[in-house]
Amino acid sequence: MASEALLRIKLLAKNLTGPAFTKVRRSLLAVQRLGQRAFRTMGRAAKSAQIQILGIVAAFGGFRALVSGPAEFNRELARTATLGEEARGRIEEFGTAVRDLSVASGVAPDQLADGLFNVISAGTQASDAMGVLEEATRLAVAGQSDLTAAVKGLATVANSFSLTGQEGFREIAENLFAAQVIGKTTIEELSNNIGKLGAIAANSAIPMDQLFTALSEVTQVANNTEEASTGLRAAIIAIKKPTTEMKEILIDLGIPLGDAAFKGRNLGEMFAGIRKRAKELDYPMEVVVGKVRAVTAALILGEEGGDRYNRALSKQRRLMDELGISYEVMQKQLATTIDRTKNLFTVLAQDFSAGALIGVNETLKASIENLQIMRVEAQIFGLEFRKSIETQVLPGVSKITNSFKFMFHSTMLIIHSIQGRFE
Repeated sequence: MASEALLRIKLLAKNLTGPAFTKVRRSLLAVQRLGQRAFRTMGRAAKSAQIQILGIVAAFGGFRALVSGPAEFNRELARTATLGEEARGRIEEFGTAVRDLSVASGVAPDQLADGLFNVISAGTQASDAMGVLEEATRLAVAGQSDLTAAVKGLATVANSFSLTGQEGFREIAENLFAAQVIGKTTIEELSNNIGKLGAIAANSAIPMDQLFTALSEVTQVANNTEEASTGLRAAIIAIKKPTTEMKEILIDLGIPLGDAAFKGRNLGEMFAGIRKRAKELDYPMEVVVGKVRAVTAALILGEEGGDRYNRALSKQRRLMDELGISYEVMQKQLATTIDRTKNLFTVLAQDFSAGALIGVNETLKASIENLQIMRVEAQIFGLEFRKSIETQVLPGVSKITNSFKFMFHSTMLIIHSIQGRFE
């Protein structure tokens, strides 16, 4: 009897609770579907926004750390404070100046702060550092180069030719820019290889514009900039430390021996004279210059009686003025991009507020309503279900709610941060 009574209780309980469990399951499935639908909506909106944002960011090139940038900037700026008392005393001034330069140039603040550190590390006085950084930034932007490479090239040549201050660095930047345009090379490649030539050219009184013209010309026929710089160095040394054949030729041409050979002379005309006289004496050029790697540079510089080199030198000097013009063109393009980006984020903010967020609110509202129904139904059928709902279901909805809130607030913070930078 006891077993039959227990069986009837179980069957009765099953009959009474069956409809409740069915409704609970349906409500849970409804909550799940609503959540999935909301996440899909958010995912599509986020993906669409991401594609547009990535397109704009790619156009900038420099603005690559919208959220982590400030921390990285402060870390890079702090490094500069380790470079001596004068630098340490100007940190606040540097911070303001770097931010202003970032807005003007489109180069990220942390990159500029790193560039400032490298400028001062290279021996520039802290009082001149921002002026030098401005020239390096102009070169990097106009020449579409890495800022670190631009700073390296400027510092190397400046130390070789004992140039200081913004004007000195501007002359170097203009020569680097023109050499990139003329030659088969880049700012990075020139910066990485100019160290082989800077000191020897300065000690030999070879003018900077002639040095860069010679290097850019040799890159036209060399396999790469490294080979060109090595060959040009060997050709210069061939005159500074002449072979017996070279010494004979230099004397015949009335060119002094040693460092004085280059003073006041045109490199193209010098090598043209050497090439012509070697041919007259039937001396192979590799014998005259002493090293095979110097032959290509010596021949190319002396081609067409030096006329080819002189045309390149004229072009080099003319193109030096193009650095400023090219920079201004890039700035106009940047300004247009910034305007477009501001408009984009304004639209995104409006769409997000008026569209996606409303969808989220409706989803959450519907979910909560379903939970309230589940709770009432459970109480009606006498089930101890409320505790389960509150301890298992509600925390899940709370996580969904918090996720939506976090996504929304994070997005809005990024939007306001970017808009603030562009104001």
